[in-house]
Amino acid sequence: MELDEANNAIWVQNKAVPLQPPDSNVLLVDFVDDSKGPVVIKTLRIEPSLPEGDRRIEPVLRRSSEIVQFLRCDVRLGDLKLQAMIDKGCSEISGK
Repeated sequence: MELDEANNAIWVQNKAVPLQPPDSNVLLVDFVDDSKGPVVIKTLRIEPSLPEGDRRIEPVLRRSSEIVQFLRCDVRLGDLKLQAMIDKGCSEISGK
């Protein structure tokens, strides 16, 4: 990825993605394991400040219900070890 501030876009695998809203600071990316490459589904803005004394990103991501929904934490995987990792991350982000 490369930020193109002059054109208010971000380049993802040689494709320009306009930032809408212009002050976007989040990219929702899907199909990262597809042979055609990842697809930027949407850009959005969330308040980026970290809670006092906390350097973790999870509380910041939790501010956006759209990000939490995009993670699709309800989808179950066949790989139990991978599912355990996903469950832990989803729990930290969703706060549940």
